[in-house]
Formats: sequence, C-alpha cells, structure tokens
Amino acid sequence: KTGTQVAQIKRALNSNVFLKGLDANQVEQLMDCMSLQTVSAGSEIIAEGEYGTHMYVLDKGQVEVYHKRSGERSHVIDLNPGTVFGELAILYNCKRTAYVEAKTDVTIWSIDRQLFQTVVKKSGQSKRDEYVRLLRTVDRLKSLSENKLLRIADCLEQTTFRMGDYIIRQGDSGDTFYVIQEGSVKVTQNKKMKSREEDFLCNMEKGEYFGERALLTEDKRAANVIADSDVVTLLMLDRQAFSSLIGSLAELRTRFFCFGINKQRVYGMFSNRNVVIRVNRVIRILGQGGFGCVKLVQVPGLSNCAFALKAIRQAKIVKTGQQQHVLAEKNIMLAAKSPFIARLYRTYKDSSRIYMLMDAYLGGEMYGVLKRMGSLDETAARFCAGCVLEALSYLHERGIVYRDLKPENLMLDHRGYVKLVDFGFAKRVRFGFKTWTFCGTPEYFPPEILSNAGHDFSADYWSYGILIYELLTRTTPFFAGDDMTVYEGILGGIEGVKFSKRVKRSAELLIRNLCKLEPRDRLGYQKGGVNDIRKHRWFHGFDWQGLRTTSIKSPFKVHIKNAVDTNNFEPCLEELADETDDAEVLRDANM
Repeated sequence: KTGTQVAQIKRALNSNVFLKGLDANQVEQLMDCMSLQTVSAGSEIIAEGEYGTHMYVLDKGQVEVYHKRSGERSHVIDLNPGTVFGELAILYNCKRTAYVEAKTDVTIWSIDRQLFQTVVKKSGQSKRDEYVRLLRTVDRLKSLSENKLLRIADCLEQTTFRMGDYIIRQGDSGDTFYVIQEGSVKVTQNKKMKSREEDFLCNMEKGEYFGERALLTEDKRAANVIADSDVVTLLMLDRQAFSSLIGSLAELRTRFFCFGINKQRVYGMFSNRNVVIRVNRVIRILGQGGFGCVKLVQVPGLSNCAFALKAIRQAKIVKTGQQQHVLAEKNIMLAAKSPFIARLYRTYKDSSRIYMLMDAYLGGEMYGVLKRMGSLDETAARFCAGCVLEALSYLHERGIVYRDLKPENLMLDHRGYVKLVDFGFAKRVRFGFKTWTFCGTPEYFPPEILSNAGHDFSADYWSYGILIYELLTRTTPFFAGDDMTVYEGILGGIEGVKFSKRVKRSAELLIRNLCKLEPRDRLGYQKGGVNDIRKHRWFHGFDWQGLRTTSIKSPFKVHIKNAVDTNNFEPCLEELADETDDAEVLRDANM
C-alpha cells in the first residue's frame, strides 16, 4: 500500500460511525489484512437481500447505492474514494440492505467478518494484557489481584503530549495518575515558590509512572513533569474512576464466589435419569423460532400439570455452530434456583432434536402484555423491572452474563410474577474478563458490542435500561426503520435521546445512568453494585424483601383456568405437522 492509500484507509475507518472507536494499532493491523480487488464498471459488488461477509473501502472510482422496488431502480447515493460500505457484514451475519454497483472501473479494499473480528479481538486482548503488565510495575498497584488490574486497565485512557508540554505543574491540584507507554519525560522542581527557575531531578522512560499519590490523596503536585521526546504517549487514570473501581471490586469480590455450576436435584419422576419419559399429550405450540419450537406438553402420572418442551433441531445447531451455546444454556438453567428464572428439569434427545423440559408459564410473554396494554404504568413497570433485576443479580453473582434481555424473554407465571427465560446467549465469564461474541437483539445492543470492544456484566445493565424504557413506552429509545440507523443511535449514546413524556423524571434519570456509553460508568457496575439500582429514587418505597420472598401481590392480573389453558398466548402461524406429534419418547441427552 502506498502512503496515500494508507492515509485514505485510515481516514475512512476513523470517520465511520462503527469503526471510529478502533485504536491506531487495530487500524494498522486491519489495513495489513485488507486485499485489493478491481471491479469493472457496471458490475455488482453487493446484492440486496443476500447475506454479506465482507466490508469494503473504496480506493478509486465511484460506486452507486440503489434499491429495486417492483423492478424499478431507485437511486440512493453515489460513493467516492475513501468511503466505507458494507460494514454491517463485519458485525454479524445479516442481509444486505441495498445494491452496490461499480459506476466506473473501481478498485476496492476488502476484509471479511471472521478476519476482522479475529484481528480486533486479539488486538484488544493484547492491549489489555500490555496495560496490566504496566500496572504490575506500579508499587501501589502490583499487589492487587488480576481481576482488579483488568478492571483498572479498562479505565485507562491514552493521551499524547509533544516535546516541552507540561503534563503536571508543581503546586496544581492533581487527581490523575500516569504510566508512560511511549517516549520519555523529565521531572523538575521550582527553586522557589512562584519562581520560573527549575532544578532538574530525573528522566523517566517507557514503563515508569508518576502522579500515583493523586489516586489516594488531594495533595498539591510536588514537581513538574514535562514531555522530553518528540511524542510522549501516556496512559492515565483519574481518582474518581480508581476509587469507584477499587470500591466496587472490594464488594464484588465477595459476591463473585461461584463460577462452577452444580446440578440441582430434580423432583419426583425426573430424579431418575435412567427413566424414559414419554410425552403423552402435546397441547399446542407456544412459540417458534429459527432453531425449533416450544410446545405445551403433559407426561403420564402428572395429569394436573403441564410443561414447556423446547425442541431444537440438531442439524440447525451444527450448521450455525451453536453447540457450545446450547450446552451453556442447558448447564446454566439446570443449576439456576431462583424464583425469577425459568426452571429446567431435564434435557433429552432423539435422532433429530434436542429437548429441554421446563416449567410452563401460562401468563404469557411480557411482549404480549405490552401489545395489549400499549405500555405499563409505573407500578407494573417497577414490579417487572424488580423481578428482572433479581434475576440478573442472581446470574451476575454466579459469573453469568445474560445478553438477551427483551420483553419476549420475560414470561408471567400463574401469580403474575416475571420469569427470565431463553438462555441461548447466556455465558459464564470470569470476573474481570470479557467476552467478544456478537449476540443479542439490535435495539438492545450496548455500544461495546457494536464497536467490537468486548463486553461483560455491564452489558446487561445497558439492556436493563432499554427494557425499562420499553416497559414505560412500548418502544425502545433507539428504534428506527433499519438496523444501521439503530446502531448509529446507540453509538451516539442515550444523551442525545429525547425521552417520551410517558417517562417520568426519576425513571429517565435511572435509564440514563444505566445506559452510560462507558461500561464502567453504568449504575449497577459501580462500588455499590446492584444495590445502587435498588436504592434509586424510581424504586423508592418498593418492597424488595417482599419481592424476593414472592410475598407481595403482583400488579399483573393473570387469568388461567387450568394447567393447559393457553388463552394468554397468540396462535402460532405455522403449527407444522411434524412439530405436533401426539406422542414423543424422550431419552436423556448426553450433550
């Protein structure tokens, strides 16, 4: 690549809303992986409706973006050199939203999704490891656990100075600590107060640090620190972020005590795993998805109750590489013992499907409630949000991030209590570490998922804020007609959202504090942990103890005649014959 091409690619990536968060090292590595191709005028580069795998940067020439509606071509825009297009394909497997055709002979740089995500992930992890290594050289920090150092590393901000710039001035108030990443500095001290004459004290090089007392005290700066090379790159951490994280880590360390999952004891006939269970009656299909369906079923000997049987096509699991996700879903749900989380009894399999036998919650989906009611009043929204928070708290204490919060995954039981269901995206993550999987629901994505920065438990707090907004308004704050606009809104942050008048001031403040752009700033992720959310004024007067013991009355009125009453579910559009067999034999699954 020529110098001109490198500069053009850098400008293109740094000006793109999805890619501008990449650091310089990531940009360099991505450029090294891009390949150049030539496309002749009139040739199609992207076809609307097809699944895409590549992102492009236009090097030379011009391309046209257009739609086809009823056979007619509808012009959208012409793109010129230095423009990124097709970037959604590097985020996840989605259909192209428009045609792109070469208007002239063009050359384009391209990179595929797998390579892009590998580069970004490895680079991000490498940077984090480097930051931790630097932090281990700091006397006041080196005794901290790896978990704490990882959390602090996530809060380090990179800044640069030029030769002669004063980084610290003697006598100034200080609240920032610095580690030298590149370059050198010199330390001087004023001979007398208000004197411009300075005594040279020492030089400091890469890997050394200064200003660490500012993390612990409010003392005035005792010396000057001046950039002493052409460029000095520093990593900095302010006192507020440090004390917030160390405080939260001191508390959270006692909470994140269990990363292993122990099998729960199943009841009655389910306790003997050698017993073959026969479903003798399928009531109806409760819901369908891309991997299969959920049926309401009954088993012999338990005629007064019904169960939800989730059937997942094995071929679809293998084809999409979801084996580990399904295994994680099984293990997490089998271990969960919370009144706010769906109960899984056993898993089974036959020649074509894997089955999960769970409690059936016949009050229906929260999505259906919102569809009928339009939105919830504050009392109902608080109750629902309280149930969800207890579920998230339970999961986070056990090192599990949920990652798919939305009304469709909330069910009402016969008493009107809310249960968290569908753990297909749930994952155990070691405290202080991150995961990089692109998953979830577009309008609920936190910005760090879109920017491929890695995510942890703080992602659930962002989604929790979005959920509260939807409960109160029946829409999400970033709703738009297409995913691209949704993602641009999310990356722009909640600060730019004008809230619906249905959202009262206390609820708005809660949502804005949950949906901070920086994960470390989100309510629930600070030193007070989830109790900061419970104590928020929107929840003022809420009976948390009564909720946890399920002794308070739910505001949701659920009408269920018997164990097989499905009046709270909408009819499925495609109740396929092979999904509604009258009897199925379920054998214990060795997953």
